[in-house]
Amino acid sequence: MRRGLLEQAVCRRCGWAAIVGVDGTCRGCRTAVRLGEDDQWLRSELGRRELPPGRPLQLPLEIEGLRLKSYPLRLPGQGPAVKLPSWARGRPAAPQDDAAVCVEEVPGQLGLFAPWPRTFAREHGTRIRGRQIPGLETVLAVLKEMAVERGVGETWIFHTGDGVRLALASRPPDQDLVRPEALADLPQMIPTVRLALERAGILDRPRPRLVPGWISKGLGSCRECLAWTNGNDQRCKDCLAWGHGRTIGPCDRCGRDLPLRDRHCRRCLLLLAETEYDLDHIALNGGDQLWFGGQYAPHLKTTANRVGESTGLYGPRRLRTRRRTAVRASRAAACTVSEHLARPGQLMLFYSPRDWSRLEGKPLPALTPAAKELVGRFTSHARTRGWPLSVNQQNVRALTFLVAHLGAAAPLLEADVRLLARRAGCPAPRVINYLRAVGFLVPDTKSDALLANARHLADKAPPPFQGGMTRWIDVLSNTGSRPSLPLAPATVCSYVRRARPCLDTWYEAGIDDLRAITQDHVRSALEALSGEAKKSTAVALRSLFRALKPD
Repeated sequence: MRRGLLEQAVCRRCGWAAIVGVDGTCRGCRTAVRLGEDDQWLRSELGRRELPPGRPLQLPLEIEGLRLKSYPLRLPGQGPAVKLPSWARGRPAAPQDDAAVCVEEVPGQLGLFAPWPRTFAREHGTRIRGRQIPGLETVLAVLKEMAVERGVGETWIFHTGDGVRLALASRPPDQDLVRPEALADLPQMIPTVRLALERAGILDRPRPRLVPGWISKGLGSCRECLAWTNGNDQRCKDCLAWGHGRTIGPCDRCGRDLPLRDRHCRRCLLLLAETEYDLDHIALNGGDQLWFGGQYAPHLKTTANRVGESTGLYGPRRLRTRRRTAVRASRAAACTVSEHLARPGQLMLFYSPRDWSRLEGKPLPALTPAAKELVGRFTSHARTRGWPLSVNQQNVRALTFLVAHLGAAAPLLEADVRLLARRAGCPAPRVINYLRAVGFLVPDTKSDALLANARHLADKAPPPFQGGMTRWIDVLSNTGSRPSLPLAPATVCSYVRRARPCLDTWYEAGIDDLRAITQDHVRSALEALSGEAKKSTAVALRSLFRALKPD
């Protein structure tokens, strides 16, 4: 027994005794139904309906090598085993007429308002295919002629016909022609529908544009600057004032005969001034931007009323501000970040002194976000310290120069900052002290032996006096918070060596603060000395207390 077949039984379709399948039909009936010989039986099978037996059977011809499909049409308890072919599918529904699309109007009724523009979609044409529209058959015949001319098929006629239905259905009830302006409401194929209506003789002539009479007479706008004044004057008051004492001639830009200045009329001068730095993008290609008149009109100069207050929203100050803004924007666009930014963690192969003089006269690179933050914190620090304005600007300028070229991602070298101090207007001590305080400075490893000896003596001093001696050495070597003339390293080392024994004596006497030392303590320390040693020690102690004297 073959797969899917049962024992011999009576076929449900033809009524003959044969070997039937699980659907109760023989092989010949299944083959005939699949070949489309009995679509009524196929529909009944797919719909689970029963037909009486005795259906006619078309005998197939078996050819060697050609095998016909004879699988069952359906399985017990399951859906159809075959897909409904196109010839057996349901017929399209009858055309409908949706009364909500292009509602019929009462003939002769006057509208209270102007017709509201319609918004058609492609589905609206489908919803009125069953409507009887006068003139539709004539236009459809024209569409068929156009389809033959263009070499298109039924699909093109199908979609274009929906647009024709909408155009004809949207006509007023007392008009037979279609207005050209009504075709703008169609969803698609507007030029094709226009041509079809024109060939059919149903397209109306375009109506002239309705404009108020005062506009047709040239009123409402100034005839010279074309500014909208909403008045009956032929010329605005600004153009009237402009024309006094000026010669009339052809403008080099617009060619009109108007009062001129620098061979240009007032309107062209205003437009050139506004578009010189076009930040608002009002310059048009092939046309000019219009503006309002009256109090909102632009001016080439700021006017004043009787009280002396400036009038007008525009004037030379605004134009100068636009120019500065445009220059800053162009510079910022052309400005790029420096190529020599220091990278965090980058080791130095060898040190090479920087020549900052080669960058004089060149624009600064763009600041990175970290650099802007560092400069902002330094500016706030300078204000809290109460530095003079000139000193504050010089220090900010020096730090900005450094971080613009080197960045603020890695600490700066002290040697680079000191080399910058050789330039005019770029002080270094205050910048160095601030960078050292915030931990953003790499100390200079190349130091003088005498200064190193002086700092070594300061580190060996009594603990209460070590901080004071370190600040004293910074002042003598011009690395303190206040700028000063640096002394020779030998002099600094000599001062520290002379003052060190006195500090040891005072510490042994129980003094643990330099502010507690009086003139009597100094005199008693100098009495034990004589000659050049006494004089040198006095000079060193005077330098110490002068350097530590509060501001």
